Amino acid sequence: MASPPPPPRWHPPEGGLPEPPHAGRLCLYNSLVDDKVPFVPQGGPASKRITWYACGPTVYDSAHMGHARNYVTFDVLRRVMEDYFGYNVLYVMNVTDVDDKIILRARRAHLVEAWRAELSAAAQAAAATASSVNGGADGGAAATTTRAAAEAAAAEAAAGAAAAAYATEAVASAAARQAKKAEEILAQAAAAPADGRAKADLATAAKNEAHKLARVEQAAAQLAAIVASAAAAGDGGDGAAVAAAAAAATAGASPSFLTVDAVMAVAGDQVAERLDAERGAAVRDQAIYRAHAARYEREFFEDTDALGVRRPDVTTRVCEHIPEVVSYVAAIVAQGMAYASPGGSVYFDVAAFRAKGHAYGKCKPSAVGVAALASEGEADFASAEKRGAADFALWKASRPGEPAWPSPWGSGRPGWHIECSAMASAVCGARLDVHSGGEDLKFPHHDNELAQAEAHGHADGCAQWVNYFLHSGHLEIEGLKMSKSLKNFVTIRCVFLGSFPRLGFFFFFFSTRRGDCSGLAFVRRACAPPLFLPPSPLLPPPSSP
Repeated sequence: MASPPPPPRWHPPEGGLPEPPHAGRLCLYNSLVDDKVPFVPQGGPASKRITWYACGPTVYDSAHMGHARNYVTFDVLRRVMEDYFGYNVLYVMNVTDVDDKIILRARRAHLVEAWRAELSAAAQAAAATASSVNGGADGGAAATTTRAAAEAAAAEAAAGAAAAAYATEAVASAAARQAKKAEEILAQAAAAPADGRAKADLATAAKNEAHKLARVEQAAAQLAAIVASAAAAGDGGDGAAVAAAAAAATAGASPSFLTVDAVMAVAGDQVAERLDAERGAAVRDQAIYRAHAARYEREFFEDTDALGVRRPDVTTRVCEHIPEVVSYVAAIVAQGMAYASPGGSVYFDVAAFRAKGHAYGKCKPSAVGVAALASEGEADFASAEKRGAADFALWKASRPGEPAWPSPWGSGRPGWHIECSAMASAVCGARLDVHSGGEDLKFPHHDNELAQAEAHGHADGCAQWVNYFLHSGHLEIEGLKMSKSLKNFVTIRCVFLGSFPRLGFFFFFFSTRRGDCSGLAFVRRACAPPLFLPPSPLLPPPSSP
């Protein structure tokens, strides 16, 4: 017996499609059908009210020009719909302030600061002890001043040597892990069917992982070079280094030795990663996560204000909607399309969702079942607690060193995807006219959002949560997506506080919305001496933490 055909990815909103596209009729390129279709509000062709939910920033670092392209693109579309077509748009944007990336970045910054203080204190104590043994308190004020300078220089040299030793091990471990990951993704890309879209996506993922490996290898080479240079100058990381630093300071010279700053400049990410693995579980101060997110949220809105982007009508934050998220997850469990694990996490059941007649992977069907793509942006995706490989976390059980809130399943926090479904529904209602975001969010984020919302509204017959899904293309640098994770980005702030050619803005923001554009030539000039565009008077100095 033949299996029933899969449900359609999209059907026109109630009221039916109007006449075919023509001049004067608003049409949108809908990712749910990969085509341009006439726009019809969910209230019917005569309605002027629209609900629009936009995926906002994950505030763990500064916004870059790739983000600028996304938010300016949709700001233009929003203005066209509001100012030209006269729609009353309720524009809602989320700020992701509870997320794996934020937790890692905030915790690691906290640990690095503490580690540097430990290095400094230990080195200063050792230098002071050596000074008291080798010298005395005789010699007057001049001698005391000289001795203090020698102690400080010796302490700095000792701290730098200790940091270099720790960083060398951290970089070696990071390189081994990244090499293994790059090899695994490359193997998956090679094994994918040659005629499928998944192969192209995996090839891109393999290129990204190779880029990350190259960056770690570059860090290893640079660290080895500065350590060798310091050793050649007499700073071998032992007592001789301390003595040389002290002698240079005593003689009034500018000492040349390895510093903690120099080490962190080339291997800071790897040092932070190692510290987190060793000490992250001991972090108990929950305030560091909110403070970190708040800092970069302020910076994000300062940047988009400087770009002239209209602020959303409503801004939602995960930390302010935990009760709504918990209730939303509970409703999906009640529908039989999610399950709690023995460890206190809750997972979405993709097989059960499909068995109830829903389509999974509407935005990007080709990516469904590809683990390397499904795990994008989610830590611990391959959990042994899951029933199915495609299942994903709705609620994550708390672990030491992470923020947590109470729930029926135990202390924990929301998964990445559930926040948007829950918050958008809380503000906009059970259905959305428009949802927007970057091309990279199609899968798994947006496909998982759609699945969650349809599962939540299953009893009410929800088969289509979003009527029009809009996606903007990437900004590329040398063939790679501009990305924080790839560390190949130029921040909006850098561009405005430096200078940028006006032609570059047209190139970035008015190229085809869905297509990728290469910004290498302009980005290389972004922070150069003044060209055409002066620093923006709208942009304030960087916010303090």
